[in-house]
Amino acid sequence: MIGLAIYLGVVALLVAGAIRRPAFALGAFLCMFGLEQWGASKNSFIASHGSFTNYLALAIVMIALGVRLFKRGNLRLINGPTHIVVILLYMYAAATLLWTPAYYIAMEEWKAQVPYLLFSVILLPLLIQNTEDAMEGLLGTVIAGAILTAALAFLVDWGYRQIESEVSGGEDIRLPLAIAQLGAIVFVIAVLYFRWRGAAALVALGLVTISVILVIKTGSRGQLISMVVAAMLFFPISRGWSLSRGALIGMVAAALAVAAIWTFLPDLANLLSTQEGRFDAERAVEDYESRVAAANRLLDVYLSSGMLVLLFGLGNSASFAPQVAGFYTHIVPVEILCELGVVGFLLFMAALGLTIRSLIRLASIRSSLQISSQTQRAVACLSALALIELLLSLKQGSLVRDVNLFLFPILLEGLLASVAAQRLKGMTAEPVRRSATRGAQRNLAIGS
Repeated sequence: MIGLAIYLGVVALLVAGAIRRPAFALGAFLCMFGLEQWGASKNSFIASHGSFTNYLALAIVMIALGVRLFKRGNLRLINGPTHIVVILLYMYAAATLLWTPAYYIAMEEWKAQVPYLLFSVILLPLLIQNTEDAMEGLLGTVIAGAILTAALAFLVDWGYRQIESEVSGGEDIRLPLAIAQLGAIVFVIAVLYFRWRGAAALVALGLVTISVILVIKTGSRGQLISMVVAAMLFFPISRGWSLSRGALIGMVAAALAVAAIWTFLPDLANLLSTQEGRFDAERAVEDYESRVAAANRLLDVYLSSGMLVLLFGLGNSASFAPQVAGFYTHIVPVEILCELGVVGFLLFMAALGLTIRSLIRLASIRSSLQISSQTQRAVACLSALALIELLLSLKQGSLVRDVNLFLFPILLEGLLASVAAQRLKGMTAEPVRRSATRGAQRNLAIGS
């Protein structure tokens, strides 16, 4: 009963939040797969209707969009060049289905993922248009995510990288990466979103602890490493620090603390879970080498297939073909290069380069523009989440399956566009203020 109560409570929270603050619905999308796993382990109806939770989350996003259009109306459809390049990348990937050697498998992949890709690339950016929207979206994510993270960490029975179902005897739910992804998101937002003063610091510390426990229980090494790296890298930005001596000393101290914890990680993992050496360094290297081997097979086929293939690629999902690799390679940049060719890879690199350029431009105007602490924390959170997705793309997922890969760069671009617009508005308003001041001074002089 408690399982269904938590499920319905999270859904009700997200619906109410989305109606009041539409950007809150970002939490419905980012917590969707974690909510699905929780419901499937606790309720027979949800377990037997695998897509129910996913479409419920998408419905919440649609409700939020309807409310946003009613309240605000005029929305920015395209956030900028990064957004355009990502759309072109997926359009080109779809076009390569015309010559992929794994056409039927590719169509199944696209049929399953297209709804999520549309929401990620087209619809969710309509909800996050400025700093206020970003903060509300992150708030919705951390509230819903905190409930689910605690529930999945302490209220389910974990086996080896799987949840033991309470409604289907002898069946287990084995999707640890989706749950670990939720834990990583909550960890980053807890570190970068909260102010870490007073009661907020206690809440943040509790969320950090719970999310680390959950990720360890899933045995997901990539999520654990990427979330710690991303949080450490963007923590100074979230606080508006410059690269002063004190900031550098603090970063070094944090790095040493993480290194000390990492030393005892295998013992901690054995204490918290039964992952059979998942966090052993030698085993991690062996597991990754198997993925590199699969990527090398794909790369060999690509490089030996002629000039046209080098330019335009083997075709999306070609790695599934038995004569290529037989399955997707788990290393997304290699997949993009081989399946979409130089054309697709240049689009991919352009999206990354444009995102980095936007962050560099933000850093360059910080001294001339008074950026609020909220903007700094929102930029840090979205940047860290984008980095996590990029790091994870080096060991899991595919271009079509990884629906969050470009979500955060697109949202970040929209946020930075609003900051730039405010700066431009301030620059144009300044001469008007100066002119008005001089006019008032002249009138004062005449009156005296």
